[in-house]
Amino acid sequence: MYLKVLLLIQLFLVIFSLCLGYYFKSNFFNIEKINKFLSFLIFFILLAIGYETGAVTKNLFSNLIESLYLVFVFTIILFIFNVTGCCLIFRKSPGNTELSNSQSNPKNKVFELLRTYIFDSLKYILCIFFGILIGDFLKLAIPMFDIMVDGILVCILFIIGYQLKQQNITLRSVLMNKQGILIALSIILSSIVAAIIISFIVKLPIKNCLLLSSGFGWYTLSPIIVNQYLNQTMGTTVFFIDFIREILAIILIPFLGRIHKESAVGYAAATSADFTLPILKVNLGSAIVPIAISSGLFLTLLTPILLNIWGILL
Repeated sequence: MYLKVLLLIQLFLVIFSLCLGYYFKSNFFNIEKINKFLSFLIFFILLAIGYETGAVTKNLFSNLIESLYLVFVFTIILFIFNVTGCCLIFRKSPGNTELSNSQSNPKNKVFELLRTYIFDSLKYILCIFFGILIGDFLKLAIPMFDIMVDGILVCILFIIGYQLKQQNITLRSVLMNKQGILIALSIILSSIVAAIIISFIVKLPIKNCLLLSSGFGWYTLSPIIVNQYLNQTMGTTVFFIDFIREILAIILIPFLGRIHKESAVGYAAATSADFTLPILKVNLGSAIVPIAISSGLFLTLLTPILLNIWGILL
């Protein structure tokens, strides 16, 4: 019952906030100021997530070390298979126009672009880990943290919805985007294949590996379900697998998104409809928003379903 309510609240917040911003009739907002405010909210929410993770997770780094081998193997293989799956389905992606255009330019132009991508990625990772370190040091949980994060998320999605309207992008193309749904399906299928291969590498039952591979970045949900079907150790492991997926997605979006945008959206998985959405939008433009939201919502709907299927049937 709790999981159903959590899922419904998550979906309602995303759709309601987007629609509210989309149908907000006002030309009062300055686009440049909106973009600056959006960037501020992105950094604030990343810092808050990092802080809360460090503050409320007991023995954060020691738990990570204990499950480091499994987390490392799952992270690497899921990344390879997810990106490969997207690349096979979307063989011709326009995501690398900026980088490909630089190939005809001098080498210093290429290095300049790469430096920009690396700098953008470092901003995100430093923000998250700075928050984790402060939270782990202080160990003071933020009162009403979930409500605060949801409030920030509503603001971000409201702004994105408003920007979609200004650029004449329809809500139908956002919520029922075929490309986004296809990306989500490729992530699910490639994760299943990856889980089967991982089971032979780490010598775990296929059921365990399927459960650990099917959180799709939803690290607040997957540990709860995995704890029910396996044990607390596996619950901790899946938390780190999904948390690191979100961090890696944030870090890689500025670079991977410009090489192959579908892979950037796909690897962000369920988070592409909420926490990584503004980062995708800022780095890849408004055209990526409908694709990212459809993919993220589809995976958000299927994550609890798949986790329970693997837990019950296998």
